[in-house]
Amino acid sequence: MDTSAWRVRVYPAPDDADPYPLPGPDRRRVVVTGPATPPTTAVVHRVAIDMRHPGDSGFADEHLLADAGVPGPWPPIADVIVADGPLGRVAALRARCPGCLVAAFGRPGGEYLLEVAADWFARLVPLGPGTVDVWPYASFVHTWTVTGRPLDALDDGCLHDGRTGVRISVMGRPEVWQVAS
Repeated sequence: MDTSAWRVRVYPAPDDADPYPLPGPDRRRVVVTGPATPPTTAVVHRVAIDMRHPGDSGFADEHLLADAGVPGPWPPIADVIVADGPLGRVAALRARCPGCLVAAFGRPGGEYLLEVAADWFARLVPLGPGTVDVWPYASFVHTWTVTGRPLDALDDGCLHDGRTGVRISVMGRPEVWQVAS
């Protein structure tokens, strides 16, 4: 089974859906709350790239998620990329993966920085101790964006998946990117 890339489907879920995690590490129920958006719930389901989703329908978005740290054919064509390392890698990753809509970069302290559509920048700060599995949040932001919702509506909101949560701060692209060493 290839675990360097995944097919992800995101399904709308009623706001009164069970807030607890779905069984398994590859299915998450993501709930967003915030001052500029009504509570929104989605089910995010990923399968390895060489597997197929069940023959279900009703999903809002389907995209390719890849790990930028694993060489192979998937990062250059992925819609969502997860990478660890300094923010200075954004330009290099963008050049290598021009079709990427959402790129998540791990930072010290468990934070993630998201670059969205090369126009927006978001910071994900964990709400508690421990590590954050960023893929469901990056996939949720991808779906939010491709379904025409304004990214800035997520600003100062919280994303939860029943296991962990993050606060999201959204801004336009800074004029100058700081390059971390």
